[in-house]
Amino acid sequence: MRVLVTGSTGDVGRALVDRLLDGGAEVHALTRNPAAAARFRAGVEVAVGDANDPELLDAALDGVDSVHLVADLVAPHVVARIARSQARRVVVLSGFAQGPVEEAVRQSRLRWTLLRPVEFMANALAWSPDIRAHGIVREPFPELRSARIHESDVADVAAAILFEGGYDGRSLRLTGAAALTTREAVRVLAEVVGRAVRVVTTSPAELRAGGMPADEVDALVAWAANPPPDVSTVLPTVEQVTGRRPRSFAEWVVEHAQCFR
Repeated sequence: MRVLVTGSTGDVGRALVDRLLDGGAEVHALTRNPAAAARFRAGVEVAVGDANDPELLDAALDGVDSVHLVADLVAPHVVARIARSQARRVVVLSGFAQGPVEEAVRQSRLRWTLLRPVEFMANALAWSPDIRAHGIVREPFPELRSARIHESDVADVAAAILFEGGYDGRSLRLTGAAALTTREAVRVLAEVVGRAVRVVTTSPAELRAGGMPADEVDALVAWAANPPPDVSTVLPTVEQVTGRRPRSFAEWVVEHAQCFR
């Protein structure tokens, strides 16, 4: 099997490349980051550039059976070019909201599956500077719950579908094994890392004073007042597709502990 992986040097993409190689697939990796691509294992065919470049994309698609597509990185015309290639299956890493790329995939002749993870555990890396310098995490709504998911679990789901199929025409919401508030997640992180970390609640006014645009602050406040249930609802999708439970936030912190020390 030959698979084109877009966004291949991102957290999900890199893990997916490894899963595909482990399973015996031939991997074509498309990335805008040549330095990161240099760290791929042997056997990966790398194309450096933007997936929206028609000439580059057509060359990268040559001989490919399946595609892993990151919706946020491409325009809808990319889907049309994939559909005109030899590729027959596309797995799309999608966002919380559905946009024109997802619609183009739905309308294409391709066998498609949309993967819609909630918040990535890797978002916690944004806490690292304040934790390292001051032992604090600044958050405006620390009691909101999120069923955070490990990026490797998303890669495992994508790899299983690319290898085995079985989810054509499906939109799969992916979550971790538990829904934690920010305060609970910070408590887990502090225990694993072995240092004191406290949560400091920031107000909307402080967010504006810190440079966040007013419309973004207003949107964040509105979200917090009525968060979508999907954000905190734990689903069994990862286990159903891969046959094992999702990784915990504690496991993720163990892997990234040095970022917080």
